[in-house]
Amino acid sequence: MGQVRRSPCHPDGDARAAPDHVGSGHISKPLFAALFFAEPASTSAESALEAAFGAQADALLQQKSLVTDVASRVLLMRELCRATRQAADSGFRNASGDYSVDKTLARFPAWDSGPRRRVKRRSVTISDIFSAWEAGPKQEVQPATVKRYRSIFGFLSSYFGDRDVNSLSDDDVHEWATHRRDKQGVTARSINRNDLSAVKAVFGWATTRYARRLLQQNPASNVRLTEQKFDIMQQTHLKSLRAMRCDWLIESDLMEQMPQEATARSSAVTPANDSRWA
Repeated sequence: MGQVRRSPCHPDGDARAAPDHVGSGHISKPLFAALFFAEPASTSAESALEAAFGAQADALLQQKSLVTDVASRVLLMRELCRATRQAADSGFRNASGDYSVDKTLARFPAWDSGPRRRVKRRSVTISDIFSAWEAGPKQEVQPATVKRYRSIFGFLSSYFGDRDVNSLSDDDVHEWATHRRDKQGVTARSINRNDLSAVKAVFGWATTRYARRLLQQNPASNVRLTEQKFDIMQQTHLKSLRAMRCDWLIESDLMEQMPQEATARSSAVTPANDSRWA
């Protein structure tokens, strides 16, 4: 057996023997000493403690937003060492069939970070987002597109009013689209291609750094109405009617012009003007 030493990371300072195989390549003697059996004044033990738990201690302090002195940081590393040793002991007990409650857990108090200050975020309305988008740089956006978007966002703003857009969910946007379809008579196909397309584009822009992330997420990104087969047939039928009406108007216009041209030609050829009657 190895030499008996006292552990700095054990509260009772219990004495145990370091196995002879320590240092054979599996674990270094200074690190094993820091974990279990090191002398309090050993420089190598302190270095091993730093190597084993220094980064973990710094991460824990940063997570809790704490700044401490050197001595307190060393105490924290020793407590991490102690907790690691107790966790190993608990694992050994479980391996031997002992699954009783670990009493060492009672020594860890609940973390109390004190009262937290809540930063109140400014409410952002739909009008605010569209105004910011309209005032910002827009590449390859035609004036007709801006005008159409303005009309769509007018409907959207009148439906939600001054509600904070960050509180909207995809269900809320779907409810608005359903309202457009059922109450205002807009087809699902038109809503998907025009209304929702405009809302997705502007809301998507509002989530970028260029918009200073006015929106945390785009609530309209996955919203789409189901297009009924009747809607598609109706749109196709309307296109056919428009084409037929255009053809009828062109034909009517030609029919109106033909008698006028024939009359003009007949009036131009008279016996007085015809050389054959001279």
